[in-house]
Amino acid sequence: MSGSGSGRVSVTRVVCWTHALLAAEMLNVLATTFGLTVTACMVVDPGAAADRSEAHHWIDKALDRIDPGVDVDRFLIESESIPGGIA
Repeated sequence: MSGSGSGRVSVTRVVCWTHALLAAEMLNVLATTFGLTVTACMVVDPGAAADRSEAHHWIDKALDRIDPGVDVDRFLIESESIPGGIA
Protein backbone atom coordinates (compact mmCIF):
# COMPACT_ATOMS: atom_id res chain seq x y z
CA MET A 1 0.00 0.00 0.00
CA SER A 2 2.91 2.40 -0.09
CA GLY A 3 3.86 4.64 -2.97
CA SER A 4 4.12 8.19 -4.11
CA GLY A 5 1.19 8.04 -6.49
CA SER A 6 -1.93 10.08 -5.91
CA GLY A 7 -4.39 8.44 -3.54
CA ARG A 8 -1.88 5.96 -2.12
CA VAL A 9 -1.00 5.94 1.56
CA SER A 10 1.57 3.84 3.38
CA VAL A 11 0.30 1.18 5.77
CA THR A 12 2.60 2.59 8.45
CA ARG A 13 1.02 6.04 8.15
CA VAL A 14 -2.51 4.59 8.40
CA VAL A 15 -1.64 2.50 11.47
CA CYS A 16 0.11 5.43 13.17
CA TRP A 17 -2.78 7.76 12.38
CA THR A 18 -5.31 5.24 13.72
CA HIS A 19 -3.32 4.97 16.95
CA ALA A 20 -3.16 8.76 17.22
CA LEU A 21 -6.94 9.03 16.87
CA LEU A 22 -7.56 6.37 19.50
CA ALA A 23 -5.02 8.01 21.82
CA ALA A 24 -6.74 11.38 21.41
CA GLU A 25 -10.10 9.90 22.38
CA MET A 26 -8.61 8.25 25.48
CA LEU A 27 -6.67 11.40 26.41
CA ASN A 28 -9.85 13.46 26.36
CA VAL A 29 -11.26 11.26 29.11
CA LEU A 30 -8.04 10.92 31.12
CA ALA A 31 -6.94 14.56 30.88
CA THR A 32 -10.36 15.85 31.87
CA THR A 33 -10.79 13.36 34.71
CA PHE A 34 -7.32 13.77 36.23
CA GLY A 35 -6.44 17.34 35.17
CA LEU A 36 -3.57 16.20 32.96
CA THR A 37 -1.66 18.13 30.32
CA VAL A 38 -1.35 16.35 26.96
CA THR A 39 2.07 16.48 25.33
CA ALA A 40 2.24 15.81 21.59
CA CYS A 41 5.59 15.35 19.93
CA MET A 42 7.21 13.84 16.86
CA VAL A 43 10.80 12.90 16.03
CA VAL A 44 12.26 14.70 12.99
CA ASP A 45 15.63 14.73 11.27
CA PRO A 46 17.78 17.64 12.49
CA GLY A 47 17.61 20.57 10.10
CA ALA A 48 15.11 18.97 7.69
CA ALA A 49 12.59 21.76 7.07
CA ALA A 50 10.18 19.55 5.12
CA ASP A 51 10.07 16.99 7.95
CA ARG A 52 9.38 19.75 10.48
CA SER A 53 6.49 21.13 8.45
CA GLU A 54 4.94 17.70 7.97
CA ALA A 55 5.43 16.84 11.64
CA HIS A 56 3.61 20.01 12.74
CA HIS A 57 0.81 19.10 10.33
CA TRP A 58 0.37 15.60 11.82
CA ILE A 59 0.56 16.85 15.39
CA ASP A 60 -2.10 19.46 14.63
CA LYS A 61 -4.34 16.85 12.99
CA ALA A 62 -4.04 14.55 15.99
CA LEU A 63 -4.72 17.41 18.42
CA ASP A 64 -7.84 18.42 16.49
CA ARG A 65 -9.53 15.58 18.38
CA ILE A 66 -8.48 16.89 21.80
CA ASP A 67 -11.19 18.79 23.67
CA PRO A 68 -10.60 22.58 23.78
CA GLY A 69 -10.52 22.56 27.60
CA VAL A 70 -7.54 20.19 27.75
CA ASP A 71 -4.10 21.79 28.25
CA VAL A 72 -1.75 20.80 25.42
CA ASP A 73 2.01 21.08 24.93
CA ARG A 74 3.56 20.27 21.56
CA PHE A 75 7.13 20.01 20.38
CA LEU A 76 9.44 18.38 17.87
CA ILE A 77 12.33 16.14 18.89
CA GLU A 78 15.33 16.50 16.58
CA SER A 79 17.18 13.22 16.18
CA GLU A 80 18.59 11.01 13.44
CA SER A 81 16.55 8.08 14.77
CA ILE A 82 13.27 7.61 16.59
CA PRO A 83 14.81 5.43 19.35
CA GLY A 84 17.57 7.99 19.82
CA GLY A 85 15.05 10.81 20.02
CA ILE A 86 12.88 9.23 22.65
CA ALA A 87 15.72 7.78 24.74
